[in-house]
Amino acid sequence: MIENQKLSLSVDNEGYVSSLKIKQDPYEMNWVIDKDYLESAGYQDSDKLFGCFDITADGEHMNHHTVQPAVTKQAECVDVCYDLPRIQLRMVYDLKQQKDGLQWTIALKNKTNQMIHVSDLGIWISFAYVMFRDKNVAKNTHCSAAVFPSISKNYTKLRMVRRDGEGESLGMYQAEGETASIGTYCDYVNLFFENVSPSLDGMLFHKLYLAGGYPEGFQNADWIYEKDGFTLQAHENKQWVYNIRSFRTEDKFHAQALKCNHPKINYPPLNIIGGQVSGTIVLPDKLALQSAAAWYLAHGEKKQLPVLMQQGKDKSQYRFSFQPQAMGEHKVVFTFADGTEDHVVLNVMDRLDKVIEERVAYICDQLYTGADGKPAYAFQPISNQGESLGKANLVLKKNLLGSLDVSQVRKVECSAVNYVREKWFIDGDFKRPRKLYGDFYRCMDFEYIGHLFYLLSEFPDDVLALNPSDTYLKWAADVFDLRVNPDLHEEERGKEEAQMLGVYFLYFNGLLKKLQEKGLTAKYQRIHALWEKVINRVDRESESYKAAITEHFYDNAGFGPTAGALAECGKTESTIRYGKLLLANIGYSNDFRAQNPDRW
Repeated sequence: MIENQKLSLSVDNEGYVSSLKIKQDPYEMNWVIDKDYLESAGYQDSDKLFGCFDITADGEHMNHHTVQPAVTKQAECVDVCYDLPRIQLRMVYDLKQQKDGLQWTIALKNKTNQMIHVSDLGIWISFAYVMFRDKNVAKNTHCSAAVFPSISKNYTKLRMVRRDGEGESLGMYQAEGETASIGTYCDYVNLFFENVSPSLDGMLFHKLYLAGGYPEGFQNADWIYEKDGFTLQAHENKQWVYNIRSFRTEDKFHAQALKCNHPKINYPPLNIIGGQVSGTIVLPDKLALQSAAAWYLAHGEKKQLPVLMQQGKDKSQYRFSFQPQAMGEHKVVFTFADGTEDHVVLNVMDRLDKVIEERVAYICDQLYTGADGKPAYAFQPISNQGESLGKANLVLKKNLLGSLDVSQVRKVECSAVNYVREKWFIDGDFKRPRKLYGDFYRCMDFEYIGHLFYLLSEFPDDVLALNPSDTYLKWAADVFDLRVNPDLHEEERGKEEAQMLGVYFLYFNGLLKKLQEKGLTAKYQRIHALWEKVINRVDRESESYKAAITEHFYDNAGFGPTAGALAECGKTESTIRYGKLLLANIGYSNDFRAQNPDRW
């Protein structure tokens, strides 16, 4: 092990990084995926540990299994050298250059008198993006990270955020060389059909590509990131450097990037066609802006748009703007005087109301199976999961908030009565759920069904064709009762899942209010009492984050709705506690597609 003031690091004799820790961390989190955990959980991924590599040179494929590395350890530095045929690959982990960080140098040397073409070079950077197979939520909270890459030719960054939303996290910043892309590989175990709850665990492995990244002959539609290799001249030595440093907040992450000579680009991820796209770029002292251009794809061809740059009063800041001509992804590239470049990828789309109208029309006109369908009155694609009813719920919500199309509402009504009720419940009896998953059913399905009936109850009777709105309100109450009442379930899985929070927090206050207004006092009192029991228990148990477990061992499908439900009920302290978990899972990236909240 080597260490400095901030970090400690261990490299195995096989050449991979076995441990990377922030000193003074009370949880002693290992920031790289641990081989011992992989083996204990039965995963066969020891070839993806941090520092493992693949390289293809002049058509010959080699990896870390090809040769035993020479590992040289000094007080604050570890040198890992792979002496491969015709080339040498070295990785140096240096804690001496930065007293509060790690400098990781990758060097590739041509040992011959002839040039060598490297078509593929990938090195695993497997930070601890892990959902541990452990009901101890604290382990998944304090010892796991969400990883968000910002991939750039010269200014690649990775933000590794500890899931508890507290303490220090790690950032990786490119300092030298060119990055092609970053790939991910997911491995997991799904025990969903084995009547186990929680049932899913796993991890994501990230791979840094310095060349290639795709199988030979592979074709895809991506035009954003480089796939090319590079050529090493005789005896040439090519080098890449990445710095790893700790940070506490997103602002600190960006401030640290500026210290590492990275520009800071602010951009709107979503833009509407017909409007103007604008953003800002802040330059570190050592960079001077030379040019900027926006690129997009039209009919398979890359096209360029001029970008207007306006320098601010602070000479290091610029505002950029351009007028998009088409919808879709746009890559805005900034080129600097030293020949380096950075970019952002943003989206241009139609007005949201138009997008929703068109999608709802497509759902009703193309996906609805009708009376003669198999199955009848369903919206394709067919699924046993209640989430699939989101298509129908979207149709209803659009008709409540936007323009009313009675035929669309009635298609959903036919589906709810003739397909949904009969599929999920034996003889349509809301107290007799059908076991659609072999020998069990999912309580989570019922919250989507309850939402469907509740939304139908929001329409006046003259819009509906099969039942009055009060009937759907009663159905919604009955299904909601089944969703949250453990006494209505015979098996332990059903009793346990009934007490888990879900997305029903989005409509339960409206449902309760409407039951009161309609005088359905008995149903209101029963559901309200059940709800109070659930939310008070979740509030009491918030310090242990017990509601962070759903079908996953740790999952924002658990703590996301928990934070929302607690907020709806005015449980401020517990809301803040769970909200920290949400904040740790919201990404930052230079590509809008990687800014989504992290699923795990």
